[in-house]
Amino acid sequence: TPEALARAWGATRGIEAAASGWLEAEPNYTVLAACRANEFAYEYSPDGVTRHGALSFWLHAALRSGGAQVSYAMLHNSVLTKVHGVFSDQTPILQGAGERIFLSDAQASSAVGIAVFPYDGQSHRVRLNAGAAQGLIPGVRFALTPPQPGALPVANVEVTEVEAVHAWATFVGDEPAAKLLEGVRATPAQVTQVTLQKRVVLEALDPAVRAAVMAALDSEAGGFVTLASADDGADFKVGDARAYF
Repeated sequence: TPEALARAWGATRGIEAAASGWLEAEPNYTVLAACRANEFAYEYSPDGVTRHGALSFWLHAALRSGGAQVSYAMLHNSVLTKVHGVFSDQTPILQGAGERIFLSDAQASSAVGIAVFPYDGQSHRVRLNAGAAQGLIPGVRFALTPPQPGALPVANVEVTEVEAVHAWATFVGDEPAAKLLEGVRATPAQVTQVTLQKRVVLEALDPAVRAAVMAALDSEAGGFVTLASADDGADFKVGDARAYF
């Protein structure tokens, strides 16, 4: 509404209510910002002559390769990894309804998986946007899959080096062409570590809600979340809060 926009933008953009620092928490918008409020938005020169805003340059590239049905979340995944690959202290921000199709009110399916940084052909390995803080350890294998619904994996990789919030992985089998690795996400291909795969137990749920949750685990969990019984020592419980009061 006009009132919400006035509250959000006002005379300054120093809004503290949201993590990005740009906007108040309103449910009906999607914002893709070049950086956090305390960062600089840099310019990028791919040829040493022409200059572009880093967000604009890689946003256009993602739109050219992603097609008309790409979501804001997919665009953010692509832009974030490419901007971070050049400017480590600039973090593009996505806020609001990220599963909307770009410039549309239609919804896209969730893009599940770990973001993958732009491929470096010289090192013949990929950099994942997750590390020890997310439970990764050497030996864990991932499938690299384009974010489009129904897409098949283009390669498999195995984690060989783990840092605090990033990890390096090498290819298992043939190394694909670099073009096929643009915008891919990493989903577990071989999950053996409890720290990586979380177990959820469902309790006190309406049958229709239980069915919806189980369907979501099958279609959207991407191997990161699996169903457990109450005796399995689950990591999380999902229940109807009204059942406890």
